[in-house]
Amino acid sequence: MKTIKGKGIHQELGSNITNLLFVTQENSPIGSTLPFVYEKGLWKVSSTFYKSLPKKATFDRLTRCSVVGNSGSLLHSNCGKHIDEADFVYRCNAAPLKPFAADAGTKSNLTSFNPSIFEKRYKGIAKQSSLKKFVSDMQQYHGYLWGACFSGRSTLDLCMKAISGYNIKENVFVLAHPYHYKSFHDYWIRRGKKKLPSTGFYYTSDALSRCNETHLYGFWPFPKAFDDISSYNVSYHYFEKLENAWKEPHGMNIEFSILVQLHLLGVVKITMENVNKGRL
Repeated sequence: MKTIKGKGIHQELGSNITNLLFVTQENSPIGSTLPFVYEKGLWKVSSTFYKSLPKKATFDRLTRCSVVGNSGSLLHSNCGKHIDEADFVYRCNAAPLKPFAADAGTKSNLTSFNPSIFEKRYKGIAKQSSLKKFVSDMQQYHGYLWGACFSGRSTLDLCMKAISGYNIKENVFVLAHPYHYKSFHDYWIRRGKKKLPSTGFYYTSDALSRCNETHLYGFWPFPKAFDDISSYNVSYHYFEKLENAWKEPHGMNIEFSILVQLHLLGVVKITMENVNKGRL
């Protein structure tokens, strides 16, 4: 892994892709093609598909952003208020909000949705009742629900089915742009980070491209942590118990080493434990 230099990273990550965060009519005209991320093939933008897209993705430069990871280190942190004070809040994989408001906050501007959640929580939205429950659960989020839907053709089909029944006003379901993902993935490959980026690491990269300050919460890729007295267990997610979750494909320990370097360089701010204790 190469040593990370903080100088210029905002410009490097933000170059020419800040408006490619999700697929829009502006960046994906009729007749254009979009690649799938994990399988061969292209998706041709039809007039029907084009009409389902938002017109454009334009974001002003942001002063302060919070990126909320899902680590169990968020529990009992009292970080919620601090997270919500940001101008823009990124959240990962539709983590529930209200039950954990004190620790994780409730503000949301961009919330990722891994389509695998359709199977895990909503029985593949095979029935109308499952689709209705999905739509109802998503009402807790605001801004954009950002679906990583171009992993493959079957995944995109599932997302389009969800969008067809997505009739709420609280947020807009958008499709992650595959070229945006590829740009960030290639950026970190060139710096020695070969494995697929986790959602939290990916969102941190995006925040660095558009935010003057990037604050990270819920980033701790280890099953144990230490305080002044002893060690204690840390769950993989703060809101659920998962079996074998630590056998993850992203190399989060490597990602965390990069984030710590960026923290020490003053590029990001990692907040751990109780925000009032002033720890890392």
